[in-house]
Amino acid sequence: MTRLQNTGNQPETSTAPVATSEPTLILDQRLALRALIDLSAQRELVETQTVRKRATRDADADREYRVQAQAIADRHSAKTEQSRRADEDRRKAITAAGVNGEAAAKTEFARASKRIAAGFDQLRDKAKADNQQARWEAATVFEVGEKENAAGFAETSGRIDEAAKILNELQGRLDLLLLEFHKFGLDDVPATPGSPPTKLDDPIGKLFDRLIQTEPDLIFFEQLAIPRSMKGRGDVGIFLLIFGALVFPMGLTLGWTTGLIVDAVITLVVGFGLRAWLYSIATRQVTRCYGPLQQSLADSGALLTSCQNWAEERQSARRQELATRRDQELERAKQVQAKTIERGEVHRDEQLRQVNEVYAQTMAETQTRQRDDMRAAVESYDRLRQEIKNQHAAEVQELEQRYRTVKETI
Repeated sequence: MTRLQNTGNQPETSTAPVATSEPTLILDQRLALRALIDLSAQRELVETQTVRKRATRDADADREYRVQAQAIADRHSAKTEQSRRADEDRRKAITAAGVNGEAAAKTEFARASKRIAAGFDQLRDKAKADNQQARWEAATVFEVGEKENAAGFAETSGRIDEAAKILNELQGRLDLLLLEFHKFGLDDVPATPGSPPTKLDDPIGKLFDRLIQTEPDLIFFEQLAIPRSMKGRGDVGIFLLIFGALVFPMGLTLGWTTGLIVDAVITLVVGFGLRAWLYSIATRQVTRCYGPLQQSLADSGALLTSCQNWAEERQSARRQELATRRDQELERAKQVQAKTIERGEVHRDEQLRQVNEVYAQTMAETQTRQRDDMRAAVESYDRLRQEIKNQHAAEVQELEQRYRTVKETI
């Protein structure tokens, strides 16, 4: 695909490679064309051989004519014997020519049959090699796909493990808060996870989003001031703070003995009241934060399990897809090989039929020509034997006539 961009008067040509593929039918047509060209060359060879044979018979006829003419001129008294011998030689020549013609036809038939068989063997070997190549490509694509699938599953599993690690860390922090704030009425009752969302393109990303959204709420829960100050024996500090704040004013006002007693009574009364009020606030805060966090982590755990199942199912589906595609490619390669061999067999049978027709026609022509030549030889000998009884001139004239007859026959 070529694109010209004109900048001034100078064209710039950029050529992008285009993948081309030649259909098998075109390849078969080319092979058939090559076979037809080979048959044309063979036909030319047969015609050349036929011309040479005719030239040979023509030369033999000329030589025979000269021998007979010389015999008539030199040995007229022995003409009958010479005619007999000439007739015998001629019959032998006709027989030999027929035998040679049949042998040549058989040789050509065997050569053409071997060539056709060799062409079919090459086609079958090529089909086999193409099938092996296609099988190798299918197996290679399957192996590459398996490796990519395994790598993708390992990457996905790594992300899931990372999410599981974060989830465990968040759950550990929440469990620690449960122990610390147990005094505020928190119960270790497992939350019922909700149904994870289905048909998500990236459920792992959804899991990470949920964990990221849970982190600020957990941090806020950990940093609650009142529950943190009241955890453990932190409520003792309330009494100490009240007692310390009133001890000096009471001691200076009421005296140290009376002031300490009054301070202690006020500290107990105010301290327990303040402690109860702060406990109620802390309980509300802890209860309000713990429940959603517990539910969120439970839902995240369910989503984590769903992600693990999703990863395994996707890996299994991808493996099944690769196996199905490999099997389809193998079956397609098998069918292509079978069709190629089937077309090759049809083409081979057609070529053999044509060769058989040529062979049968050549044999028929050779035998017909042999019969005609033999009949002509017999008739010529009979005429010659009758004419020998006549005058010498008639023998010479008959010899010329026979020579012309032979020439016309050749």
